[in-house]
Amino acid sequence: IVKKKYLSGEKRDTIEIDLPSKKDDIKDRFVELEILAYDNSCWVTPARFDLSLPIDFRKPQIEVISTQHNFYRGGTQLVIFKARDNESPSLQRVGLKVGSNFYQAFMASKVGYQSSFPADTFLALFAMPYEYDDEVDPPLISVDDEVLNNSKLSFYYKLKDVRSVNRSTDLKTSELPKEFLALLDFFKLSTSYCEKNSGAQQVQFGLENFQRPIVGPERMSFGDIRNGKYGDQILFSYRYPGVEVLYQTDQVAVAPANGRVHSILDFGQFGYALIIDHGLNLFSSMYGLDQLSVESGNLVSKGDRLAVTKKNNKINSILENAYSSGYFFSLCNTPVRPSEFLDPTWFNEHIRKKIQQFSSNLQDIQN
Repeated sequence: IVKKKYLSGEKRDTIEIDLPSKKDDIKDRFVELEILAYDNSCWVTPARFDLSLPIDFRKPQIEVISTQHNFYRGGTQLVIFKARDNESPSLQRVGLKVGSNFYQAFMASKVGYQSSFPADTFLALFAMPYEYDDEVDPPLISVDDEVLNNSKLSFYYKLKDVRSVNRSTDLKTSELPKEFLALLDFFKLSTSYCEKNSGAQQVQFGLENFQRPIVGPERMSFGDIRNGKYGDQILFSYRYPGVEVLYQTDQVAVAPANGRVHSILDFGQFGYALIIDHGLNLFSSMYGLDQLSVESGNLVSKGDRLAVTKKNNKINSILENAYSSGYFFSLCNTPVRPSEFLDPTWFNEHIRKKIQQFSSNLQDIQN
């Protein structure tokens, strides 16, 4: 396949070898690579080294277990599926591809619900972003094995609302405090929280609905378009990612569910923001806070005190004469509807029942 001549003193080289384009040319699961080396003194007895290389053309197998995936645009669903590859001892990348977003799946046996779940069973939360056109590029389960053979599988889902109109979120001027510009990036989820994750599932996603982290009169809701104006000029426009709450004196912010404090952001005069990892790549974020009671890395339980809302945080004073705090939920850097996780009925139907039903069916099979 390859023949090369080396100068005296050369002791190391890297060679790329292309396999035949026709897979039929390779009949077995292994190919034998023979390396022969001759020096100038003897062309009769070369140094010889034989290497057996595994060859794997087979793609991973995927089987969807969960049956109902009905949701609103901007909403979340849990999918349970099996993924296996008889040729490779482990899978390299498992999850759901929704446009340019990839939502990682986690082995069911390692997220804490039941250790007896088969090793080939995976759970994944995924979202349908507002501006995503699923008719052009439908969501797919995507699995890579160790040699990057890829399998994709479509599955049944149903959106219950119409496609959203795309809105620009480009900042048109920088005539704002740097802390406020950083806060706008925070609202737009410009940085994915998952980038700071090690990839290991360290937090068990609970089977109980979330509670409101900040309670009070709501000023803006998930999906509303916020335009920031200075006189008649629109400085910025973005789709609001969560719930904005009008400031109330000494309002306590609490953990909406069990999790780990992922990070704390300091926006100066606009207060602190807290991001909590709840497992399965779901995060909750609260902003406009003061008097923090936790640090990065702390484990928290549902209802634990985290901070109080910051008086005179000036978030809206640039635009209007009011102070506010707020919260939102996201899958990595995709905002999702907070109302779903706060609703006991929705959480039971779309999360708890799916996991419990699969666990029950598995138990029947084992019995």
